[in-house]
Amino acid sequence: MMGRSRARAMILIIIVASHTTASATANSYAQTYEDDNSNSGYIAPPSPSMASVDLLLPSNLIHGPYGAYDPLLDAPNTYSLIERMEFDGLVIIQSTSTDLRNMIEVVVASGGIFQDFYPDHAAIFSIMQGPEGISTIESLSMEQSIRWVEPLPISWRIDPSLVDGQRALLDIDIHL
Repeated sequence: MMGRSRARAMILIIIVASHTTASATANSYAQTYEDDNSNSGYIAPPSPSMASVDLLLPSNLIHGPYGAYDPLLDAPNTYSLIERMEFDGLVIIQSTSTDLRNMIEVVVASGGIFQDFYPDHAAIFSIMQGPEGISTIESLSMEQSIRWVEPLPISWRIDPSLVDGQRALLDIDIHL
């Protein structure tokens, strides 16, 4: 009997000693971590908050591949004779605001599909091709959130260096 009591006492002493050692080690690590934070110069960032800010005024410029221009004041900046091709359904639409959400909602409601943003404050959309698309362009141009809408110039889809006529043609013959 005496042997069992002694074994239980030893187990109890080992458990208490290991718990004390673990607590001391944890406290030591916590103190070291606290010292590191106080010496590192770490500053906690401010917590997030809501703030109201005004949007910038629109620049009214379209930054096409041949330079920036105001589509309502300047001549079309298309540069190429290939613009005489049939309307293929891509349009560029400029918003009256820097917040394009209203414009995008109007165009999508009329059946347009958003393709990409275009600087400044404009976007490219797909609409129906042919005469139906032209009538969609005319109706969109009357919307309050839309400043300007036109078919996307085909020459804007081609790198200007390829259509400016200044590059010499290069003919390469490969003989095997």
